[in-house]
Amino acid sequence: MLVQCGRDRARQARSGSSANRQDTAAVTRSLPADRRIRYVLAAYVASGSADGFLPVVLSFAVLRLTGSPGRLGLVLACQSTAALLLTLAGGLAGDRFPRGRILTGSLAVRAAAATALAATLLTSTASFPLLLTMAAAYGCADGFFGPASTALLPDIVPRVKLAPANALLGGTTSTATIASPAIAGVIVAVLGPGAGFAVQAAVLAIAAGAVTAARLPGCPCPAPPRQDAPFRQAARTRSASSRQDGPSSPGSGGSGCSPGNGLCSPW
Repeated sequence: MLVQCGRDRARQARSGSSANRQDTAAVTRSLPADRRIRYVLAAYVASGSADGFLPVVLSFAVLRLTGSPGRLGLVLACQSTAALLLTLAGGLAGDRFPRGRILTGSLAVRAAAATALAATLLTSTASFPLLLTMAAAYGCADGFFGPASTALLPDIVPRVKLAPANALLGGTTSTATIASPAIAGVIVAVLGPGAGFAVQAAVLAIAAGAVTAARLPGCPCPAPPRQDAPFRQAARTRSASSRQDGPSSPGSGGSGCSPGNGLCSPW
């Protein structure tokens, strides 16, 4: 009997896990039906692809212009350091300002930087200071994008769909980031780094258009109220009331010491 009971429990556990997997798959398939999620997904994939383009195209551009591995390391370090330092500021901005506007502004700045690099490289007017400046500008804008994109999802996805939405966006964005360097390498090898930056600028412009079309919420969602908020409010009210009333004196009514209510009686 014990063996049969154990088998029944194992079958129930397997059936429960299978049902959970089916529910998760159904929720994941239903996510693209939401217009905002479709546009946000397209924007995140395009942004990830552009970030995958950057190190490949920028490396070829610096080496073609200067031929110095040391200057290449300086440019890449400048871009990554700017992104890292601005991440904290991006998180603070995402908590205080509309996240959709932060994403659009970040994508627009990065597209402008890529456009400037494409134009100067295609016209043979690029210089090392320009490459360094545009790499730093790209890194600063990228530092604002990451925190805002992470905090945006709970604003547009119900809580029950949050985990599948995170998996969908994270998986597709990671795939695009991994696949895009190979595409960038082919473009640079055939057409040169200027064309690579032009393609990157177009991808970022598409991402900015997708964020705009999504019509994201104007303000960050307020933090949920604390569970102990009513008790804390009642405690503050009692404290304020006691300060206004002052200490009670013997013979006064209420909770003071008076012979009539027996509080002063030693018995």
